[in-house]
Amino acid sequence: MSAPYYHWNDTFTSTTTDSSKDGSPTDKVLSIDPPSTCSSLDTTVLGFFHLRFDLCIICHSGRRNPFSAIMQKTPAGETVIVPRNFKLLEELEKSEKGHGDMSISFGLVDSGDTFMTDWNGGILGPGGTHHDGRFYQLRIHCTDNYPAVPPEVRFVSKINMTCVDSRTGVVKIDKLPTMRNWNRNMGIEQVLQSIRMEMCSDQNRRLRQPAEGATF
Repeated sequence: MSAPYYHWNDTFTSTTTDSSKDGSPTDKVLSIDPPSTCSSLDTTVLGFFHLRFDLCIICHSGRRNPFSAIMQKTPAGETVIVPRNFKLLEELEKSEKGHGDMSISFGLVDSGDTFMTDWNGGILGPGGTHHDGRFYQLRIHCTDNYPAVPPEVRFVSKINMTCVDSRTGVVKIDKLPTMRNWNRNMGIEQVLQSIRMEMCSDQNRRLRQPAEGATF
């Protein structure tokens, strides 16, 4: 059998070409019960397919399409684009289980937010800088185009940094390396880590900071 090509349209139909027969496409629609990880999202599982050893489950909300891109596997590239909600679910689970960098934190503002749009973030100031001992609160907004584009990030806690707007607390995309060089394999964790690294940079480590506890 030749390498399959998968294209999921509005009816979530998978198309494969079996060269061992007549070479014509064969359409299949598969369905399974919703997995436990999707129960909180009020979703219905419409289909699934295998990519090598990976099982990919497709969820679709009755209110709007939660996907930001088509998932596909091509004979040449073997590329799979993970839908927005799947990536955010993975990020949320990792954060809730405490896996990853313990100097940062993030979670949903509202646990009932079906589309996982608005997040709280936290950064523990690195030692050896004027941020040492401080805990900074942030708000993170993941648009419908995430992860094709980086999230929008704004400091709630007042901070003086070259990559942060001094009036609004918004993190400037063109000033933060991770956001400037964004790719869809990055996530909220990488953005917060990049901000913390900037706190240690020569431009920011000795900058005078606002009074602790002040907010934008």
